[in-house]
Amino acid sequence: MCHYITATLPDSVNLDLVAPIFESHKLGFELIANRRITEQIKPKASYILTTRGQCDCGTVLGSLNHSDNSEGVSFEHELNKFRERGWREAKIQRWIERKERTKERHLREDEARAKADHRSADQWIGFISDLLKSGYTSRIGLLLHWYHGSVESEQIQIQGKEKVKLAELSPEQLMRMKEDVLYEFVAQ
Repeated sequence: MCHYITATLPDSVNLDLVAPIFESHKLGFELIANRRITEQIKPKASYILTTRGQCDCGTVLGSLNHSDNSEGVSFEHELNKFRERGWREAKIQRWIERKERTKERHLREDEARAKADHRSADQWIGFISDLLKSGYTSRIGLLLHWYHGSVESEQIQIQGKEKVKLAELSPEQLMRMKEDVLYEFVAQ
């Protein structure tokens, strides 16, 4: 279905004070009640949908975890099939050269996408930094999940929790976020 990014904030946080920070970074701020999630979060926290549009598909969060390595696996198999079909080595060599050119083009496209992703990741870092430096909260959690149903009824099992200090936060960390792991960003 779709990716959605949700956030957690301690129950003690005045949500009226932090909502404008979400808004200033063009993030949604919709309180949601997913009982399955709130049962797993200790201490108790508010659960917020940060999505502003239709969904968060294509998000920079976790984007480095979606690479496709299938081409390298099937390459030798393809060559063997060509030889069985009677392809001459010159034709196989041309095919390999086309594959290499395509691979190089994809690498250039991936590099351009990575630069754009760094800018998007920097925007998330700016949001997290502004929120933590505001003094309204000392932590915020982010959760990336591929939803098959409603954000309020999805049966999500949190696979782990990772604590990240703001001073150590980098674009690469955000781009390597794993789905269903709650990342808790803290000021100190």
